[in-house]
Amino acid sequence: MVDNYLKILSFLKKYGGNQYKKLDKCSSNEERDYMVSGSEAGKFARAQFTELVEIIEKSCSFEHDKVTQWQNSGTYVSYLWCQMKRKEHKDSQISMSLFAEKGNDFLRFRLSIELAMAAASTSDITTYAGLLNVPLDPMLVYVSGGNNESEFRILDERDNTVVKAMKLKKVQISYIITEDDYTNDAALCKSLLGAAEKLVSYYDELFELHHPSKPKSKEGEKPMPGLKSIVSSKEAVTEIKNYIFNRGFDYPDGMVENFYLSLKSKPFVILAGISGTGKTRLVKLFAEAIGADYRLVSVRPDWSDGSDLFGHTDLNGHFIQGPVCSAFDAAVENPDKPVFLCFDEMNLARVEYYLSDFLSVIESRYESEGRIKTEGIAQYEGGIPDNLYVVGTVNMDETTFPFSKKVLDRANTIEFSYVDLIPQKRTVGTVEPQALSNSFLCTEYLILAIDCAEEEDFVQKVCVELQEMNKFLAKANANVGFRVRDEIVFYMLNNKKAGELLTYNQAMDNQIMQKILPRIQGSSFTVKTLLIDLFKFCSGSASGIDADTGNVGEQMRVMAYTAKYPESAKKIGYMMTRFEDDGFTSYWL
Repeated sequence: MVDNYLKILSFLKKYGGNQYKKLDKCSSNEERDYMVSGSEAGKFARAQFTELVEIIEKSCSFEHDKVTQWQNSGTYVSYLWCQMKRKEHKDSQISMSLFAEKGNDFLRFRLSIELAMAAASTSDITTYAGLLNVPLDPMLVYVSGGNNESEFRILDERDNTVVKAMKLKKVQISYIITEDDYTNDAALCKSLLGAAEKLVSYYDELFELHHPSKPKSKEGEKPMPGLKSIVSSKEAVTEIKNYIFNRGFDYPDGMVENFYLSLKSKPFVILAGISGTGKTRLVKLFAEAIGADYRLVSVRPDWSDGSDLFGHTDLNGHFIQGPVCSAFDAAVENPDKPVFLCFDEMNLARVEYYLSDFLSVIESRYESEGRIKTEGIAQYEGGIPDNLYVVGTVNMDETTFPFSKKVLDRANTIEFSYVDLIPQKRTVGTVEPQALSNSFLCTEYLILAIDCAEEEDFVQKVCVELQEMNKFLAKANANVGFRVRDEIVFYMLNNKKAGELLTYNQAMDNQIMQKILPRIQGSSFTVKTLLIDLFKFCSGSASGIDADTGNVGEQMRVMAYTAKYPESAKKIGYMMTRFEDDGFTSYWL
């Protein structure tokens, strides 16, 4: 059979974006026949599109990722898309991508040098920006915007200096073939292969420009130090753990992974626990292990507003810098190097008072020109640098202030409740620190609806669990909103993308502990009911709890070891015991 590739666009023309129904929902035989024929045509189009990808990649010595078909809920696919890369560039989000899609008034095939913006690292974005430094071949065009009809436009300008001046979010170099540009499969393949040959030269020049081949070192000569921008998260975290362990600190399994995922999900983390459990030391050693800058600020009990952090003007008109200024300055001066700002005993003063500006501005984050930016804060008109990571250590006792929900909503709160006092045998030899760029920690997720679009099923799975918990929380006026939902989803996605540093259940267990349970406190019967409902959720079982015996907390702690989310179940057990003993409970025991 000839001209099968033509049927790809024919499918999009007839069915693309139209309503799709399951067969048992069809109201007539005619409707049923339409759905059956559409499904069959869609499978055929996808298979032929995959074959077309394989022809191109064979010619160019590329490897392709899975074929993606984008569709709105309840509709047939609107476009087909596949990325192709060199094997050695598989971790980069830059690719040569083939599209079959709808245009404004026509259907088209498009071959482009593509950047998957939602998953791109700072290094990927910087590398990709180099496209505008390469003169444009007459056969190719500049394309701006995304892949949807409302966002996509072909730029008439041939001069790359003009395109640069537009400061567009993403500019692709592309070759476009409309349905009127060819008459058969052979003509289509010839056009695409000719375009691929042109685009591959851009692709290779791009990577050579920003990742030049390194000359071999002379014998005995040490390699030049530098920042690693593309590194396996699993390998990097393993090295961090070895570095920390080799310096005499042995944290519970999963603690370092949890700290890393919390930082990557949002650059504001709180470490809570009794004095002497290694909270501050974890921040310092983690920073050392990745070659980051580390600044320690000891919080004073008399701090009451932002001037205590960012400085003030004295009676003589001289500006006195605040204790955080050196960290902000270091982050601005070297944007690719992470900077850790550690507030030691941050709740000696009311956090929501002296840190109020930061808590507000951190919520204004947005992506622009390959960086994450915020609104201005104090004297820093450029906002909070995206390579600045704020970590607070807290002790919860009679000398400190509790946290408001405003603070808890904006941070992952990691509890240090257990320390193994038995010394462990150290690794023989030394473990050198790494030199990781900011892309290792910088988040890739800011807006759930946009940045997580390619993970719809996974996001749905997480949100279903949160929705179930929120029903219980609402009864005690402790329910969470979109901010907490998004940050939990981002944490879970970061864990998945990092190759599952933790299992799904371990990661969700951490998020219940860090984003849900700290909100719960009170003395009413509603709080007791909430704890029981949440325990049943965390245990994965609705039976086994005898609420009339008076020792519900003890029952929970025994059952927690076999729970779906054991750490959260165990914590709920301790909170219940306190409720039974004192008539009041909170997360902070």
